[in-house]
Amino acid sequence: MKIDITYNSTVKASNFSGGATEEAAFKSAVNYVVKEYESLFTNPDTINITVGWGTPSHPGDLGHSSSSIENFSYSAIKTALANTAAASGDAAQVATAASLPTKNPFGSSKITITTAEAKALGLLSATATASDGTVNFNSKDTWSFTPGVAPAAGAYYFVGTAEHEFSEVLGRLSSENTSGTGAGLIDLFRYTAPGVRGTVPDTTKGSAYFSYDNGATNLGSWNNDVNNGDLADWWPGGPAPGGNDAFNDYSNSGVINALTTNDVTLLNVLGWDTANAPNDIPSGVTGWVNGTTSAGLNVLAGGYLEGGNGAFAFATTVNNNGSFRVDGGTTAQATHLLAGGTETVFGTDIASEVYGNLYVRGSGAANSESIWSGGYMDVGAKASASNTSVNTGGMLSVEGRRPVPT
Repeated sequence: MKIDITYNSTVKASNFSGGATEEAAFKSAVNYVVKEYESLFTNPDTINITVGWGTPSHPGDLGHSSSSIENFSYSAIKTALANTAAASGDAAQVATAASLPTKNPFGSSKITITTAEAKALGLLSATATASDGTVNFNSKDTWSFTPGVAPAAGAYYFVGTAEHEFSEVLGRLSSENTSGTGAGLIDLFRYTAPGVRGTVPDTTKGSAYFSYDNGATNLGSWNNDVNNGDLADWWPGGPAPGGNDAFNDYSNSGVINALTTNDVTLLNVLGWDTANAPNDIPSGVTGWVNGTTSAGLNVLAGGYLEGGNGAFAFATTVNNNGSFRVDGGTTAQATHLLAGGTETVFGTDIASEVYGNLYVRGSGAANSESIWSGGYMDVGAKASASNTSVNTGGMLSVEGRRPVPT
């Protein structure tokens, strides 16, 4: 994927309260999101997006996108998804194609998709030069433009908003309506129960969820209220730590709205081929295991994994510059913490192989850890550790006798 950005006339130093410095920070953050998406997806398509700064068409929004769209028959969409899956061999795309029924769930309705998504599916030229969409950001809001850093109170995480708006141009667009006569491709993945598609939204916010395997797996709760914002957004919270997801219907200030593995999966089943293996958590992406079990996740450089209450994370690998947080109520076992990787434990960690940095914090507990050459384990004052094996070149610190991050 290649994303070409054109800044319209509103993006100039005089329109930023911080002048040229803020304009540069704004453009740097936009470029970060562009490079992030280009690294995540491998389709040979050029996407053309115009970016503005001012008051969106919906003045209360942090940002707003307007996408160029095309309408295709259900059979054309079904064939395109099948061809995409066959070419990539991607497990999620294959499951997606297999889940589509012979007949259009929306009757005779055409399926509406963005021109960017049509490129991904081979339905439009990959190098078409017409604009695929426009994204405007609200200049009246207080922004933090630094990736991966929580904003101050009252400020919003710009990177998450840009990830949100750009993804809509890429195809995260619902066309459902209360009469059941409209549909976007994304609406084919709206379920209310296993095997039951939600083809008509309601005004009670409902319980529809994202699934690509015929409703068997719930990967996030859709907004289901036509009066509550975009139906392709997560509501009331997304599949991210604290519910703060980049694709949420609403955003809180003072928090990171993370781009998550489930967000990447959503774009993947819409036709965007991923650069990484299914168990990888790449740079800029957050994995969230909450109340479930994971096995064999691989946190790459710049990736972040968090285990929420009741989760069990088995055989996780944390690579150099990758991060893994084990919350209270979470158990991690047999983690392979490579040199330069970081694991912070507030819950329980068992039998990790430590070549990187392991911090046991709060009331966290570590049991039967092996610290190898170059590995470092620090146990905080209220935390505990038992049966630790310290091998030659490894280091164990108890009750903070060596300064470490908290």
